[in-house]
Amino acid sequence: MLPLRWFRVHVLLTCILVCSNGAIAAESVQFNRDVRPILSENCFACHGADKNNLKGKRRLDSFEGATAERNDIRAIAPGDPANSDLWLRVLSEDDEERMPPRDSHKTLTSVQKETLKRWIAEGANYQTHWAYVAPSRPAPPAVKMGAWPRSDLDRFVLANLEKQMLTPAPEANRTTLIRRLALDLTGLPPTPTQVGAFLADTSSDAYERVVDRLLQSPHYGERMAVDWLDAARYADTNGYQVDRDREIWAWRDWVIQAFNENKRFDQFTVEQLAGDLLPQPTLNQRIATGFNRADLLAIRPDGEGDVTDTHVAWRTTKGAPLTPSVVVAGDELYGVADSGIATCWDAKTGTVHWQERIEGNYSASPIVAEGKIFFLSEDGVGTVVKAAQTFEKIATNKLEERALASYAVADGALFIRTAGHLYRIGRR
Repeated sequence: MLPLRWFRVHVLLTCILVCSNGAIAAESVQFNRDVRPILSENCFACHGADKNNLKGKRRLDSFEGATAERNDIRAIAPGDPANSDLWLRVLSEDDEERMPPRDSHKTLTSVQKETLKRWIAEGANYQTHWAYVAPSRPAPPAVKMGAWPRSDLDRFVLANLEKQMLTPAPEANRTTLIRRLALDLTGLPPTPTQVGAFLADTSSDAYERVVDRLLQSPHYGERMAVDWLDAARYADTNGYQVDRDREIWAWRDWVIQAFNENKRFDQFTVEQLAGDLLPQPTLNQRIATGFNRADLLAIRPDGEGDVTDTHVAWRTTKGAPLTPSVVVAGDELYGVADSGIATCWDAKTGTVHWQERIEGNYSASPIVAEGKIFFLSEDGVGTVVKAAQTFEKIATNKLEERALASYAVADGALFIRTAGHLYRIGRR
């Protein structure tokens, strides 16, 4: 497994090799590189792995699904675009047939259409997702300016330039080189002293020595951490309208230190995802899991406010009874407001299946057990309803004293704590 320092270089080189190789062998369409991005952006939302959103019982994310016959029609007939429903629908101007549909507000460019056509004509070969394919070293391409490359990597860059009838720019002067290098590795410009030392160093490895010195700088970790922190949505506040403070700087410092220590990439990811679950986790490994808490808070404390649709699938309507907390049973959510309004929502869409008033005033969360929802009010009223999309009250019982918020369900019975007693309510 690559250390973090070389993982970044490896990704960069892989991108250059893939892109350069693709430009050279333009006649060969690759699914992961050329086709998957088109289908993912325009087709998979309705014809992918999500069964709840699958349209026309047609999947395009696998060879088997795309080539299966349905009513004598195949979305993709390998080697035959003219008999491929996907290609015919891409060309269609009929709003009933056109894909992507007009109401999706997505359109394919002429280049994307031609790519799909060539891919189908070449056999519509699918590939495993690139993340699970071991990289292989391609043979360096032949180039015309044979004296220019200093490494095999240069040959790929030069081959791509020559294909576009371009020539390499002249090598930058030393002042420009150290400025680029310092900004890329530390995010800071070089000092006049550093520039002067580099200009005065006439050794053959002068550039490499500058690289080594910058890699040892504490600012290297700060620069490298920026991209990771941005991707994880790091911030010192929660975001949205209620922009309250968030103390997560310890995780930020952990990321910076991980880059400065050149931590292995597998350790870097494992500790952030589940550092607290490792055997005898250290404090630093637990701090690393701040990664899981770095996202924006999508729920306003008061249940209202401008929360973007990109983070909230649904929310209760303004003025709806506010429930202190909810429980999940199957595909439904259940909660009760302090006023005694109990509600059942569809967990995926937020649709209210039922809303009923039950006796009592409530501050404690309901409990789900054995296909039932148990509610306990502050004044000792226990109500049991069926966990279902239709309201069905099973039982109601009232104690002689005020109940505390602590109660539980076990062995088919409801256990309730009051100021002076512990009650077991259930069948004899």
